[in-house]
Parts: sequence; C-alpha cells; structure tokens
Amino acid sequence: NYATLDSQIDTAGNAWSLSFWLFNIDSGQSFDFIIGSSSNRSLTVDNNTDRKLYYRDGDSVYNALSDAVIPQGEWVHIVVTAIADTSITAYINGEAQTTNTAMAYGGSDPDTQLIIDRFMAGYNTSSYESLGSITEISYYDDKLTEAEAQDLYNDGKAKSALEASGSGNLVGYWRNNG
Repeated sequence: NYATLDSQIDTAGNAWSLSFWLFNIDSGQSFDFIIGSSSNRSLTVDNNTDRKLYYRDGDSVYNALSDAVIPQGEWVHIVVTAIADTSITAYINGEAQTTNTAMAYGGSDPDTQLIIDRFMAGYNTSSYESLGSITEISYYDDKLTEAEAQDLYNDGKAKSALEASGSGNLVGYWRNNG
C-alpha cells in the first residue's frame, strides 16, 4: 500500500513545493507518515489530538502546517510550499494555512529540508504506515504561488500538474494508477 521512488529527492536548503491528493484512513497509530524517507524531515498527519498536517524536522519536532483538520475517509487536496530555510506554508483544499516560520532546530541541516523516497510508507515499511491512498503527487523546485496552488485544487476536481499553472518548475509527477 505504499510506493517508493527510484531515487531520493532532497530539498537541501532550496525552495520547493509539493502537491497531492490524500484519502486518509485511520491507521490506529499516533501519526501517519504520508511523504518522506524516515521518521524525520517528513510530512505527517497527527492522529492523536488534532488530525492536522505536520512537518517533522531533523530533531524529531512536529511543526504544525495546517489550521484545518485533515479529514478521514474523503479526498483532500494538499499543497506544501517552502522558502528555503525560512518558512513552510500549506494549502488545504485551496485555502492557505498559517505559515510556520518557527522551524529552527539544533541540527546543521536546513530548517525546511524535506527528504522523499516513499509515499504512504511511514518510518519504514512496518512503522506508522499510512492507510488510504495518495495520487496526483507533484514536486516542484520552487515555491508555488497561492494562485498556482488554487489552480491545482481546481475547485475540488483533481487537475494534472502537467496542465496546471507553474508547471515550468515541475520536477516529478506521480499518479496512482492502482
């Protein structure tokens, strides 16, 4: 129920954006690690308290990215944008969330670094796996604008990243075809 990439994506101090549609199902675990490589520098959903989107940094600190609850059992569109080493902003169903600028930690790695080599696989393939589905995943090597994030949301109808605004900086695009 997960996918792995042929090679790892490491944002390493650069601006980046990630767009995807998520159908999350309660896994019975504290967190669902939906996009990442391991337990750190990943995107997660908190199942313990608030069902919101988080970025887990290099010191294992969970940084809130959304004000909105990530619903279970229905499709939700998520865009995450980062200004390198500065801030991360999320868009949930086309709506901008509070920008998080407090992601400073003691490590030497960039504050907004995301490392991706798998989708919906958790820490590894046996811990904190995410249940549900993910599709229309697009990775950009720049920060998408609010208008570009809303264009991808497309009033709730999944839009191909190849046809959306901002596709000039599209680096990776994955569709879940079963």
